[in-house]
Amino acid sequence: NLMRKVDKPKHKKVHSQALTSEQQNILIETCSKIENAEVILVALYQGFRRGEVLGITRDCVDFDKKKITINKSWSQRNKFDTTKNDQSVRTMPMFESTYNILLKRKDKNPEERMFNLSIKQYETILSKVRKESGLADLKMKDMRSTFITTGMRLTFPVDIILVWLGHVFG
Repeated sequence: NLMRKVDKPKHKKVHSQALTSEQQNILIETCSKIENAEVILVALYQGFRRGEVLGITRDCVDFDKKKITINKSWSQRNKFDTTKNDQSVRTMPMFESTYNILLKRKDKNPEERMFNLSIKQYETILSKVRKESGLADLKMKDMRSTFITTGMRLTFPVDIILVWLGHVFG
């Protein structure tokens, strides 16, 4: 088999870092000026992965109960896929900032995505946010780290934060 002779590149682990309060303010201000950059803010406010935030459909959002369900993901091939793992399927509170963003998109069909963006479009938006905000090292994983740090600062129990992120252990 020829493939045995091919050296596969090792997966490089991307290290994330929580944003400071000042960096969060810069990010929020910058995203308010860039079309469709609210998708990044929803990831920040809810701790979602890129595929999770892009895979949110109208039927995942309960505006009355202020809850949001992650039950699918948007893949690199720009189609629906399963979540990263079984634990990633979850329902969590929809925080006020997310509610306000998604409320503007409430009239979508149940199967239609709240953010109708391709992976490439998403990456273009993130790149523009990096450039315009001066946060050159900003990574998508930083949104999850910031969510954890913010939740702990607000004294949410760690096990609850982990469930909200889809990290159920036991």
